[in-house]
Amino acid sequence: MLEGYSQAARQADTHLEVGSLPHVGQDPAIACDPIGQPLTSMVTSTVDQATRRGPVAWLTAERPSLVAAITQAHAAGWWDLTWRLTNALVTFFDIQSLWDDWEQTHALALAAARQQGDERRELAMRWNLGRLYRDQGRWAAATACFEQCSAAFSRLGERRWEAATLRYLADVYRYQGRLSEALARLQRCLPMLHDLGDRQWETTALRSVALVYRDQGRWTKASAHLEPCLKVFLEVGDHRSAAYTRRILGDVLIHQGRRHEAVRHLRQTIADYQAMGDARRRAGALRSLGRVYAASHRWTQALRCLDEALAAYRQLHDRRREATALCLMAVVHKGRGQLDLARACCEHALVAFHDLGSDPWEAVALAGLADIDLLQRRLPEAATHARDALAIFRRLDNRYEEAKATVVLADTLAAHGEVETARRHWRQALVTLRDLDAPEAEPVARRLADEPRVPPSGR
Repeated sequence: MLEGYSQAARQADTHLEVGSLPHVGQDPAIACDPIGQPLTSMVTSTVDQATRRGPVAWLTAERPSLVAAITQAHAAGWWDLTWRLTNALVTFFDIQSLWDDWEQTHALALAAARQQGDERRELAMRWNLGRLYRDQGRWAAATACFEQCSAAFSRLGERRWEAATLRYLADVYRYQGRLSEALARLQRCLPMLHDLGDRQWETTALRSVALVYRDQGRWTKASAHLEPCLKVFLEVGDHRSAAYTRRILGDVLIHQGRRHEAVRHLRQTIADYQAMGDARRRAGALRSLGRVYAASHRWTQALRCLDEALAAYRQLHDRRREATALCLMAVVHKGRGQLDLARACCEHALVAFHDLGSDPWEAVALAGLADIDLLQRRLPEAATHARDALAIFRRLDNRYEEAKATVVLADTLAAHGEVETARRHWRQALVTLRDLDAPEAEPVARRLADEPRVPPSGR
């Protein structure tokens, strides 16, 4: 019966991952699945049932039994079966954000691989745990997993997996705002993937470079990377990677003033993730669409998208992403003149980011509070929040966000009557924003061209 579950889960996993990049455990040299061997009638029946009902529906219905089967297999000392069944479920756990199941089963499979003395299988489980910790915002644990895997794959001569691990490590650094370190890892892995002739993995790494450019506010460079990446993913039939690329491209196009294109890409992304049954990533696309509507002052549509994203994140117990949606919700409430609601969103998000150790977003929440403070004429608090945000962005070498926070501080100083100091800060911010070709440069230039006066808030 357990063998039936294992092969049915593997069959379902195959259908979930059509065209997608493999994970380490899907490497044939590591997996050693007995697919193709003669099956008993019970195993055949279970596999047919999984195929007939559809992968997500079958896995969802059988999830409690599948997790229990892994526990039973481990307790019985069936190490190979423990590992294979766990390995077949990781994509489903990822799509459904089943983080407790993911961590519990992988701990058992990791122990099973050690019992087998199979280092590559052990690395496959550690690699998957690194992905889990990355998505949960557990940066130290994710970094430890990926650094250990990278060193081991290098020693074993597994160049593809070494490069892929460096790409994931770059993501961990980028999520923490450590953009220079992220770019350094990507510059190491890109030549390796190019030499291997692995177009799909190389394109994924190029997309990660685009994400660094996005976070740096270098919108033109980001879109120049993303558009060819999207074309490659569509050509090879990797619909999951294409959906994520569309979403990032939508984020970038917002800042380039190409809002109609952004809406088109994001609506397609939402539909794609709906079809895949991926609630977390669908919520991310809704969050991005809410940002587009907010940029267009379409507050009602923005609020509808963000409400739906918030509900999904809360259902998934994803506190970090819930807090990012709250930061955007604050922008919407501020645009509608509901400053107390905007403040409550920022303060709630700030507590979450501080608890989770998410420095870049903590700084975004601080800058948002400074903006609201300024509008409510709470000038000492505005200056404190703006300076705290600036300190974080400078430490992270995030020039784009640093420039935007500098504008908020300058606006606060001008409102306090310190016009010359404010103008000095506006000039500093303008140099950076123009260098990045950022649309925020124009209103800052207008501030400097105008006669000294108290400006409106500029974020």
